[in-house]
Amino acid sequence: MPKNIGKEKMKQLEQQLAEQERLLQAVMTKQEDNDSSLRFGLTSISASCIAEQYFCEKKVEMQYLHGRVETESKLLGTEGHETLLIDTVKVKHAEIFKRIWSGRPIIAHEVLLLSRYRDLILIGRPDAIVFSKAMPLFLFEYKFSRSPIPFNSYHVQAKVYGKILEGMGFETRKLHYVLAVVPPALKNDEALFRKILNASVNNGPREAK
Repeated sequence: MPKNIGKEKMKQLEQQLAEQERLLQAVMTKQEDNDSSLRFGLTSISASCIAEQYFCEKKVEMQYLHGRVETESKLLGTEGHETLLIDTVKVKHAEIFKRIWSGRPIIAHEVLLLSRYRDLILIGRPDAIVFSKAMPLFLFEYKFSRSPIPFNSYHVQAKVYGKILEGMGFETRKLHYVLAVVPPALKNDEALFRKILNASVNNGPREAK
């Protein structure tokens, strides 16, 4: 445990970790106290599924009925995201939150986030979040696509991540999200994340996308 974490932050950390564990268990066992009004008896929903409904509700329905189908674009995205994780260090879920609440600057890649919203659990795994002083400042969402257009679904997914962070108790008033629509030709560029990060910092929040 970092030495410079105060008693108040320690309490917030412990509460946050306990709630994350409780929600994760509820998702894994598909058990919750409240009855869900969602189709398929769902008690939880991911940020990506909420966003996909803006593209095609029928596609989301078919995924729940028959499972996901591996497509060329899906495989392309997976390969590109693996490149973006080069030089990162894998740590346990709880350790990430300990480092965040220590107040030190940290970039958390693909960390699992859960929070309650009304009668369901929201789930998200943002591509990357920059934290400083225990506050999320930049949230990055990468899309590997031949189209340079940041579709509405991209914005929705990023905003749901922000809602999850807010529901977890993080202060989000300084949070901005960055949509990086990356050409497939750059999927193996090992310096890609650094380029995206530098562009975001240099251009400022209003021009980050």
